[in-house]
Amino acid sequence: MVDRPILRFPDPSPSTRRTNALSSQPRTRGPGSGVQGRRFQGIFDRLEATLNADNPEAILRADPTGIAPERALVFVTAGSLQNFARVANNVGLEVFTETELEAIEAFPEGFEPPGKRLPRTLYATMPTLESLNKILSLWKVYQKGGRAPRGVRPWWSAFDLLLELRPWGPEDRLTENARTVIEDRLPFDENKEVLIEIEIWPCTSTEKRARWRSETEQHITGFDGRIIDRSSISENGFIYEAILAGMPAHAVRTMLDNPAKAGGLAIIEGVQFIFPQTIGQASPGDTAGETGEHAGQGTFVADAPIRVALFDGTPVAGHALLNDGVVIEDVHDLVRLSTVNQRYHATAMASLILRGDLEADGKALTDTRLVCVPLLNR
Repeated sequence: MVDRPILRFPDPSPSTRRTNALSSQPRTRGPGSGVQGRRFQGIFDRLEATLNADNPEAILRADPTGIAPERALVFVTAGSLQNFARVANNVGLEVFTETELEAIEAFPEGFEPPGKRLPRTLYATMPTLESLNKILSLWKVYQKGGRAPRGVRPWWSAFDLLLELRPWGPEDRLTENARTVIEDRLPFDENKEVLIEIEIWPCTSTEKRARWRSETEQHITGFDGRIIDRSSISENGFIYEAILAGMPAHAVRTMLDNPAKAGGLAIIEGVQFIFPQTIGQASPGDTAGETGEHAGQGTFVADAPIRVALFDGTPVAGHALLNDGVVIEDVHDLVRLSTVNQRYHATAMASLILRGDLEADGKALTDTRLVCVPLLNR
């Protein structure tokens, strides 16, 4: 192994351990059950009326803008909630994401943030008919001023700090940033194919994911599009379901102009996100980079400082777009076990770090090299 300078960590210094740190931090205070009741009681009243009907599930699904089983439900709260995912799961509500949103200065009356801006957190969930009934029951107790039953105290915090309660909508599936990137890639030829990635909700139910994927694919082909590839992963608690589709530019433009249009991709309940196609590294051994559009757009300096460490598989260090930019430290003797045509992921990661998105300028970081320590035999 080549000798390299030791990276020095800062010298430790003594400090006093803080006690009760969480409780001492200022937190947002909600306006109370009275104010929250005036703001959200209408939503819960409509939900209760439907749940008491003869066929509640069919009635709920008939309203595309309402709360319904297997339709992603969004909770936006003032700040984050401790243990919310666990207690939500206890009532049968599956929580997929917890996303910190940008803090806002203009917020509903009655909220008392720790500063001038109100922090916000979005929880994307998937309810069942049973979980909707349980949430409604908890809301009723909360509105009557009752104490939170043991184990569901975070629901009282959720009701106190609730800012929004709504279905996952087109603006969530097709974000402003994604729309901008897709629009920038649209060709002038309205019939030319545009590649987009569609992610399905990572529900634990294989049956639901298959149904959502099938419905999405039917919509794609209905727009004269085609299914290019699929990815379905469910291993060790990790779930990922996605489709790579090619669609005519005119169909994509219509979607961008009006994401909420009836029958469009952005209103399909099983769709979590719509993204522009992710641009990855060319296949190892593909020499197009030597004469392609990125040739000459900056080269790596063999003695440039190493500023980045990558722990992955084995990259193609001599790839046309990475030559002299990647140093491999094969501490586990894995290089000899990894054939070149299997070195996709690490090569792609090295390319992304050193050259960025190849669909953009793909310009090399000429003052930086990368050291890769292979941990995987590929």
